[in-house]
Amino acid sequence: MITPNALHHSQVIRVANAGKHAICEKPLALNAREGQEMIDACKKANVKLLVGYRMHFEPRTLEVIQMRNAGEFGKLMFFQEKCGF
Repeated sequence: MITPNALHHSQVIRVANAGKHAICEKPLALNAREGQEMIDACKKANVKLLVGYRMHFEPRTLEVIQMRNAGEFGKLMFFQEKCGF
């Protein structure tokens, strides 16, 4: 289900407590404390927590990651990606 960002924390914890894996759209949480609580709840329940973000699987993104891992860019000091359509 699609929910407002402010509900991600309570819903992921509820899903984890029910023993179900959770896929949460970005942003995972509103702050680091909530995010850590979500991670901890999933670990305690032995379920997986996934941030659903499509760019991790885009062909060009995977190509850039492969190039980085192969050292084609040399030593990276800073990287900022911009995406547009």
